[in-house]
Amino acid sequence: MDTAKTIPFIVSTDSSDGYKTIGLANLLNLGWSEKNIISKLSALSSPYFTFDGMNEYGVAVASLSVPTGSSSKVDDSRVTLYDFAVERITIDKAKTVEEAIKLLSNYNIKMEANYPTQYMIADRNGNCAVIEYIDGDMQVVDKTGSYQIATNMLLYNNENHIGYSADRYRKFEIALSQADGTITVDDALELLEANTTPGEAQWSVVYNLTKKTMYAEFYGDYENTYTYTIN
Repeated sequence: MDTAKTIPFIVSTDSSDGYKTIGLANLLNLGWSEKNIISKLSALSSPYFTFDGMNEYGVAVASLSVPTGSSSKVDDSRVTLYDFAVERITIDKAKTVEEAIKLLSNYNIKMEANYPTQYMIADRNGNCAVIEYIDGDMQVVDKTGSYQIATNMLLYNNENHIGYSADRYRKFEIALSQADGTITVDDALELLEANTTPGEAQWSVVYNLTKKTMYAEFYGDYENTYTYTIN
């Protein structure tokens, strides 16, 4: 997560109509203020502002802003979800990437953030896909090798990976190809650390989808890694 400022918030849910989940939200999106007790009630809506997260079945989702893209076309017979709700419904209701794609295809998606959003979804079976909305249509970019990369750049019809953040994409590609797509948690965190936007690093997270464990580092404090597990 690279942006001007955040208040990172660990979100853990266990509801009667959804799976156990854990993830990260930014309380600044919810108007949090240490000086205003009432504003702290905003934390109750944090599950619906989760930027990245994982569920008990080993499905993870992350959202990335992209310079271009669109909301989905509106089908009046379908329910409309706002962009942040995509992460929530994915980890609440999907056990695999395939289930997540099928689930999201049944909704209109309305982008409310400053930029449109792409979504990377992965599962414990090694499946991965990136979902983008182009000219109102949902497009699914599947993983073609042993790994997949997303760096705030549209991937659909962009085989040469040209555009904003292409430099970061190439750096990840070099590192992962040299390792045949297999790296440790520590290697992954170091790779993320080396490719943050200068002055805007807020948090880095690695999700182990087999162990259902989240490893997080905050505010550029790369000396400390915090570990959270879904029990």
